[in-house]
Amino acid sequence: NRNNESWSYTIEYWLFRFPFILHCGWMIVMTAVHFSLLIRDLTSHKATQLASDMTALAFLLTAACICLYISSPKSGSTTGPDFVIPCVIVWAYIGIAYRLQHASLELQEEFDISTIHAVQQACWLLAGAVVCMMCPRIVIWACHNYFTIDVVEFQDG
Repeated sequence: NRNNESWSYTIEYWLFRFPFILHCGWMIVMTAVHFSLLIRDLTSHKATQLASDMTALAFLLTAACICLYISSPKSGSTTGPDFVIPCVIVWAYIGIAYRLQHASLELQEEFDISTIHAVQQACWLLAGAVVCMMCPRIVIWACHNYFTIDVVEFQDG
C-alpha cells in the first residue's frame, strides 16, 4: 500500500509538479533580470545600474533560501524541501558568470573590466553558497526519507 502511494506520488511529481516548479524557478530568475533591466532603462547612472544588478543577485539568493528553509514541509508531509528552484538559481548564476567571462564590447565600454570581474566573481560565489546550503538539506531529506523507521500501530479486535 505504501509502495503504491510512493509510486503514485512519484508519477504525480514528475508529470505535474516538477514542470510547474521548474517554470516557477525560471519566472523568479526572469523577475530579477527584468527588474535590473527596468532600472537600467530608467537611469543612466552607472552606480545605480550596478546596484540594481547586485540587488537582483541578492533577490535570487533570498529566493533560494526561502525554498530551502522556509518552505520545508510540516511533520508527516510526503514532500521535502524544494531543490528545483535553487538548482535553477544556481544554473542562472553560472550562466551569468559565464556570460560575464565573455563580456560583450558594449558591456566593456559601459563598465570597467574590474567591475565586470567583480560581478562575475560574485555570481560564482553566490552559486557556491546556494550549493553549500543545498548539501545539508539534501542529506537531511535523504536521511529522513530513507533511514527513518515507520511505526505502524495495530488495532485490537
